[in-house]
Amino acid sequence: MKADREAIRSRQNSRVRALHALTTRRGRKRRGEVLLVGEKIVRDALDGGVPLRELYVREADAEAILAALPGAGGAPLAPFVATLSGRLFEGLGFDSAPRCLAVAATPEGDLAAVAGPPGSPGAVGLFCGIQDPGNLGTMLRSAWFFGLRGAALTAGTADPYSPKVLRAAIGSVLRRPPVVFGGLEGATKAFAGLGYRPVVLAAHGGAPLAEAAWPRRSLLMVGSEGKGFEGVALPSDALVLTIEGGAAESLNAAVAFSVAAWAWSRQRACGADSLES
Repeated sequence: MKADREAIRSRQNSRVRALHALTTRRGRKRRGEVLLVGEKIVRDALDGGVPLRELYVREADAEAILAALPGAGGAPLAPFVATLSGRLFEGLGFDSAPRCLAVAATPEGDLAAVAGPPGSPGAVGLFCGIQDPGNLGTMLRSAWFFGLRGAALTAGTADPYSPKVLRAAIGSVLRRPPVVFGGLEGATKAFAGLGYRPVVLAAHGGAPLAEAAWPRRSLLMVGSEGKGFEGVALPSDALVLTIEGGAAESLNAAVAFSVAAWAWSRQRACGADSLES
C-alpha cells in the first residue's frame, strides 16, 4: 500500500478543503458523503462492509494505523489513501485530533429493511426533534444494542451523520441507516401502513412503563428534549407510556429511550406470545 499512498501537507489541497466541508451538515448534504472520524469508527465501517472512498492517516503513525485496520495487507482499503500531517488533522477542529479519517457515501435508510418482514414482531425507534447529537447517537446505539429493527427520524432532529452522532452511535448508523421523514404525520402513517402502532414516551401522564403490554409491532417515539410532544397531535391509537420513578422531574431523553428499549427487549425475550396482538 505504501507505493500507492499520497502525502498531503498543504491546507490548500483540494482534498483537505473537501474534508473541512464534510465537518458541516451543509457540506455533507451537498457532497452526499459522510466523514468517519477516528480509528474505531473506520474499523467498524470496514468490519461492516461499508465501502470507503478515501482514507487518511496521520503521517507519523501511518504504518501502525494501516496495519491495524481490517483487511490490511490485502486489497487496498480505499481507492484513495493518503497521509496527512499532524497539523492538518488538528486544523479540522475536532475536540481531540484523530489519527485516522475516512470518507464514505452517505448511506440511505430503507423503510422496508427497517420495518422488517410483514407481520413479524419487532420495534423501531422514531426520534422527533432530538437536537443534541450525543443524545441521538446514544439512542441509535441503544436501539441497536437492545435488538430494535432500526430507527427513523423527522425534521428538526440532529444530523445522524455528524461526527458526534457517529461516534456516540458506535457504527450502528452505518450498519442500519435510519429512515428520514419530513414530518411526524408522514412517519407515523408510513409505519402504520406496515402494521406498527405508535408507543409514545411521555414524562408524565402515561400508563406505567412497567405494566405495558407492548404492541406486536411497536413504533417507539421520543420527542424533543424539554418539550417532548407537547402541543403535537398524536395518532389516536398511540399507546402513551411514562417511566415512573425517583425524585428528578424526568429522565434525559436518551436515558428514557434506553430504559424503554430495555423494557421492550425484556418482554420480547419472553416470546412473541407476550406481545399485544
